[in-house]
Amino acid sequence: MPVYHDLFLNSRLGVRGYNQRDYQGEDIVGGSTEVRLPVIAPRFITFNFLNIHQFNSMRFGIYAALFADIGKIWFRSNLFDDVPWLASVGLGLHFLLPYSAVLRVECSTNALGQTRIVATSGVPF
Repeated sequence: MPVYHDLFLNSRLGVRGYNQRDYQGEDIVGGSTEVRLPVIAPRFITFNFLNIHQFNSMRFGIYAALFADIGKIWFRSNLFDDVPWLASVGLGLHFLLPYSAVLRVECSTNALGQTRIVATSGVPF
């Protein structure tokens, strides 16, 4: 299989808290759980400088998140049991921005004891 078809286990696809270049393969399995609590409940602010309703109403808010991820990635030439499970836990702040954008700042600790702070956009799942 060409290298450009490989998958990477990282914060965008799988387990947050691991360096993307360290875990590569053709098959992936995993799971995530996350609890989100409002710090500042979502509020809609209306601006009247445009005549287009969709652009006048802006959403803002902040959520705190507690998460746990687990996953495994392997090449087909490996046995499933020969590849270790990777896990991480962490905390984050999710900033709800206009037009359904989300900015996440998360601190995670992986099973190797490494801590990473990452800023990304979107939701993990």
